[in-house]
Order: sequence, then C-alpha cells, then structure tokens
Amino acid sequence: MPDRRAARSSRFRLGRPAANAAVAVALVAAVALVVAAVVRDNDPTPTVTAVDTPLKISVVGDSYSRGLPDTVVWPALAAESTGWSVNNVSIFSAGYVATDGNGSFADQIDAAVADNPDVVFVVGGINDVGKPPELITQRAIDTLGELARRVPRAKLVVMGPIWHEIPVPEAAAVIDDSVRAAAEMLRLPYLSVVGEDWLVPEGMIQEDGIHPTEAGQRVLAQQIVASLEQTGVPFV
Repeated sequence: MPDRRAARSSRFRLGRPAANAAVAVALVAAVALVVAAVVRDNDPTPTVTAVDTPLKISVVGDSYSRGLPDTVVWPALAAESTGWSVNNVSIFSAGYVATDGNGSFADQIDAAVADNPDVVFVVGGINDVGKPPELITQRAIDTLGELARRVPRAKLVVMGPIWHEIPVPEAAAVIDDSVRAAAEMLRLPYLSVVGEDWLVPEGMIQEDGIHPTEAGQRVLAQQIVASLEQTGVPFV
C-alpha cells in the first residue's frame, strides 16, 4: 500500500517558477488603487486595545483551522485560553486561489465580517500549491483588500501557510513568498511560519500525512496565540 505521506510530500517537490517582468509590472499597476483604498492614513495596522467585553476575532482559513476530521481545533482552543470570542469560518481545501468545490478564502468574507469583528485573522494558503505565484499574490490582494474595506476598523493580520516538514518544500516557500508580497503591498502584518518546527515532532500529524492531530492542534493554538500577541492582539 503506498505511503500517503510520501505521496503528499511529492506535491511539494516543485521548482520555483521564474518571475515574469511584464506580469510583475502589470501586477503593481493593478494593485495601486487597492492599496490606496486599504491603507489607513497614519495607522495601517491599528493596535487593538483590551476591553471589558470579549475581543471578537474572525478566522479565515483552511482545514488546518477547520479540522479534518478533528473535533478539537486551534481556534476553539485559543478562545478557551484567552477569552477571545472566535468566529471560525474556515473552509476545507480553501486557499486564495484553491476552492476544491467548497470555496476560497474570498468566499469566507461575508461570514467573517458578519458580527463586526475587532480582528480578522487570515491563516493558510498551502492548498494553493502549484498555482502561479503572481495569481496567488493577486487573489490575496483582492481578498485582503475586500476584508479591509468591509471592516475598516478591524485589525487585519495575515499568517502564511503552515507545514510540518523541515527543510521547507520549495512549493510551500513559493506560496509563503506570494502571500507575503500581498500583505506587504497592503501594509498588513504578516506572520511567516512555514519554516517553524511546530508540527515536526512525532505525533503532531495524522496518518494521512497532512492534517494535525489533536496534539498538533494544541501546539498550534499555543504558538498562534503567542504570534498574534506579538502583532498587538491582546488577551481579554
């Protein structure tokens, strides 16, 4: 019987696509209006201050956040440990480009902004493996820009793809670079974690070779809460 972990890992043995100068110039021109609309005058990434009511955080993401088939997932664990009110709208197999018939990150926007959150946290992107880097960047700009327009007073934080192998597969690094470029263009805080060893130890990943175990989800909760705190997201 084939090793599913090996099969999945092989997806990431991809070379980094060569940059295309003409595409890059077009991309910069295309995002200029989006950047102007998103960037706040003197405070592009407002600091959220602690209040008496629970801090409302919407999580946009993929199955690392939704769980597959986990009954314990890091957003719920984070809420328990911090007092945050977490609205987890993540969709299986979602990405900035990828949908797999379920929906992309952009398809989560309505649910994410429905209760006027204090923080919108967009995390993931690994499902965009193999997609053109310039397309990932453009879709990320579109999605993050729309979120910023819909909830202009919320703090918007972006975390790149999470993975569980060191060294980092080249294709995962490409996604990380592509999403980082979008966040930087919009002057949003970006957390690059694809090279972290959070899920490397034994017992962190299920037998499918892809998704975190309950132990892995608990590690993610601890590490992600600490990462968010560094961007100015407070405990209640």
